[in-house]
Amino acid sequence: MKRVLIVDDEERICQSLSALLGREGYSIETATNGEAAIAKIAATSYDLILSDIKMPKADGMTVLKRARQADPEALVVLMTGYASLESAIAAVSSGAYEYIMKPVEIEELKRLVKRAVDKREVDLAKRTLMVELSETNQRLKREISHKEALYQAALSLSASQKLDGLLQRIVTLAAGVLGARVGSIMLLDPEGKFLSIRAALGLSSEIIETTRLELGASIAGRAAQSGLPILVKDLETDPRFARASLQKYETKSLLSVPLKLGEKVLGVLNLADKQDASSFTEEDLNLLSAFASLAALALSDAQNYQESRAKVAELSALYQIATRLSNLDRYEEMTRIVVETLGKLMEIQTGLWFTYDPEKEKLQLASEVGQNHRPRSSPLELPLSKAEAEAEDRALFRSHLSMKIEKAYGQKMHFLLLPLFGPKMLDGVLVLGRADRKRYTEEEERLALIVTSQAATVFERQRSILNAARLVTMGNMMTEITHDLKKPLTNVRGGLQILRDKWDELEEKDKILASLEQEAMRLSDMVKELLDFSNPRKYERQPKNLADLVRRALKLVEGDLAKKNVRLELSLSEDLPRVLVNENEIVELILNMVLNALESLPEGKRLTLTLSPVKHGQEKYVRFTISDEGAGIEPEHLSRIFERYFTTKESGTGLGLAIVDRIVKAHGGKIDVDSTPGIGTTFKIDFPY
Repeated sequence: MKRVLIVDDEERICQSLSALLGREGYSIETATNGEAAIAKIAATSYDLILSDIKMPKADGMTVLKRARQADPEALVVLMTGYASLESAIAAVSSGAYEYIMKPVEIEELKRLVKRAVDKREVDLAKRTLMVELSETNQRLKREISHKEALYQAALSLSASQKLDGLLQRIVTLAAGVLGARVGSIMLLDPEGKFLSIRAALGLSSEIIETTRLELGASIAGRAAQSGLPILVKDLETDPRFARASLQKYETKSLLSVPLKLGEKVLGVLNLADKQDASSFTEEDLNLLSAFASLAALALSDAQNYQESRAKVAELSALYQIATRLSNLDRYEEMTRIVVETLGKLMEIQTGLWFTYDPEKEKLQLASEVGQNHRPRSSPLELPLSKAEAEAEDRALFRSHLSMKIEKAYGQKMHFLLLPLFGPKMLDGVLVLGRADRKRYTEEEERLALIVTSQAATVFERQRSILNAARLVTMGNMMTEITHDLKKPLTNVRGGLQILRDKWDELEEKDKILASLEQEAMRLSDMVKELLDFSNPRKYERQPKNLADLVRRALKLVEGDLAKKNVRLELSLSEDLPRVLVNENEIVELILNMVLNALESLPEGKRLTLTLSPVKHGQEKYVRFTISDEGAGIEPEHLSRIFERYFTTKESGTGLGLAIVDRIVKAHGGKIDVDSTPGIGTTFKIDFPY
């Protein structure tokens, strides 16, 4: 029933109009002054107000203004017995629906009232529709905004490949879409028993590092176990949790949604603490669930990508280890290569290699490399009994040994111990350290152990091969030298026999004695060479830049070069690979080659020395080339120049190039010569690396 308020200071008019409109089915209320009408308007909403203009206390214009203030669309009809153009204009300007004269025509009034209440009904319906449209529009805007956020999130997540960066991005995007201050991603361990925080927003580092939930424990653990999303509107009153997680959550409302790929749960996405302090809704839960589905796909892709990259990195590391250790026989170089290789896969500041001496029952530091490497006044040794070295509990062994090393090393670091055990006992320990005290992950430990085991295996095998090759080389050389000893010994014995049998008859005693002295000198040289080759330190080798050795040798012959006014040309690359050589032997080789060239060089001629990388099939070498513009070598002599005591020079010993040949062979190298009489000679010597 439509409500009509009649306002007039003449009670008779109020009664007659009330009776008239009451018969038409309207609900009528009356007021005999403006103040009473204003009070009713403040308390009740009316479909139409009929008000006289001239009244005591508050006139009709005041009633009109108050009605329009209470409801901007209120319909007010003003009545007056004193009409004027000014009052009509003022009434319409103030928002009056109609302006009529007294006395009122009954039928006209009835039509006016009906038209007014019909308009009021249409206006109210329109207003309701506009409110509904506005609410619907706002809801659509929110949904479009959420869908756009999900779309942008999908694009962003699909472009992410690094797992840690992706996880942080998921948390940040989810919190931004739903307006949360706190968020976290918890992933299950490989066995699916525990959840740990892998990325977070608004949580302390201590909580991130120490939180470890069993599957089924707390809210996140229950979401992961059930595979169903959880909405908690008020943690204080929720009967499922009853504030059991007070120590972990400082907010009343939170969301926990599993990250699922099919039926497999990868982890949980949690949000808490809305920025507007309101509780999360079912709509928020549905939105986060949709977001979690996208995140789970991206997470699975990133995990697969990371696993593939980790496998490639692991295989690459193993390949590099096998390749780079192929020519090494020193612990320091092995440690350096292992640390450099693993340093590309994880953070490492220091690498220590300890060997175990079961006789002394000590671990001895064999090599140390890395940023924290410091010279030591005395060797670093750690007592380690055989019982400890044979311990079956490897985890306890590593724990005790780690404390010993940390105490002895003298710097605060987190160490990762990688003990290598032989069939019966400890062989050695590789120790990796980083100064930030951040623990190595299980995956980093696993990878480091694989690489270290591979390195140790390749290293020991290579040492055995090199030792065997060295023994074979030394054996061959000793055989050659022993064979060469026979001739001078035979000559000495023959000469002595002649002197003994025909001493008195001989006229050339001095000549025979000189010959015997020369043979004795040859024997002395051979014995010296034999002793050199039998000395195990003679061929200890280290990685060297051959350019440094060439310069060292040339300094020794600066005077000889200047004396002959030789034009020396050098082409020594500084970025050549380092070659495993015996430094003194290579310097002796270069000296012999340079002096040999000087003997055949006329004054003012050119001598050229170059170093360059070369390949023979898959094998790599550094080539040392020495070219001169000397007399050259006759073709018939080329095949004999490396023979012991072969020489075409009057004062030559025939040992220079023979020594060069043996040094090259001892290093596994190759030597080649090209010579043209009258033009010059070129020697090419290749050293493997």
